[in-house]
Amino acid sequence: MKCLKSLSEKLDPEEIKAITGEIFSELTEIIEKYDGLIEAYVGDAQLAGADVFSFYVRI
Repeated sequence: MKCLKSLSEKLDPEEIKAITGEIFSELTEIIEKYDGLIEAYVGDAQLAGADVFSFYVRI
């Protein structure tokens, strides 16, 4: 996530955890809607793929 570093300087760890959890939940819904599969979480990114496409999401 592009803004994670600056956010982590302003917010406490529990707030960061809540924000990233919410973002990953939204992304997971979209990925699963299109029959995708979450392959890995890499730091603050999510690696996902499907039969037709594969992509790496870094916010």
